[in-house]
Amino acid sequence: MDQDENGSLVLAAKGNERIREVLPALERWAEVEVEEFSNVPGEWLGPSIWVRLRTRLVEILSSPGVDGAVMVLGTDGLEETAYFLHLTIPTRKPLVLTASLRGLGESGSDAPLNLVDAVRVAATPQAGGKGVLAVMNGKIYSAREVRKTDTQAAAPFSGELGPLGLVDREGVFFYREPLRRHTHSSEFASAPLSTLPRVDLCCAYAGADGALVEAALAAGAEGIVVAALGSGNVSQELGEALMRIASRGVPVVVSTQAGNGRASPIYR
Repeated sequence: MDQDENGSLVLAAKGNERIREVLPALERWAEVEVEEFSNVPGEWLGPSIWVRLRTRLVEILSSPGVDGAVMVLGTDGLEETAYFLHLTIPTRKPLVLTASLRGLGESGSDAPLNLVDAVRVAATPQAGGKGVLAVMNGKIYSAREVRKTDTQAAAPFSGELGPLGLVDREGVFFYREPLRRHTHSSEFASAPLSTLPRVDLCCAYAGADGALVEAALAAGAEGIVVAALGSGNVSQELGEALMRIASRGVPVVVSTQAGNGRASPIYR
């Protein structure tokens, strides 16, 4: 993103050329080819773009001459895009996502260093087999765990269990790795993904009933994800509505709004 004359954020023009301005720094670490897949704000990214993006990344990473890939996108779309790719890309090669709070055209931009760090991680053999990674502000996160937790801070991301590693002046350092299935070992990696079914998100809150759930189904939702309270709790009215639609064969998946911990049916 860039700033216009009023200080508002606008899409950066000629994104490829702006990235090529950083190429001399990148070429110390890798031979880099730049391709612009799309130029939209991070918050506009969604299933229709993800499917096409996955297809293109599979093509790129399947090439014998490619050792890894780095994707630059807006911060608002990073965590969901990263997790989708983490579950669906059939590769052991490093795929690293990065972003910046201040664009290349803004004063004090964090974009150049984040991009250099992302390339350094992607060029590191130890990054292979760890699934999709997110790199910002010198920290390496797993796509499964990364979350945007601050709206405008220069270090807006964190991970539920902390970073997998660090990248600094001395090198790239990993201290742990994901143990749950991802990329090449995921059941989705070999699935044909020309389209994705519509799945809507329903939040639990004080006084929530089944109105939004029924509206989602009427709009064409084929599944519902519930952002529940605590360990997976909802109001009586919402719970009854979810039971009704589940009995009709609609998949209902319960998660939690809490930042840490598992969703678990400990209350009956």
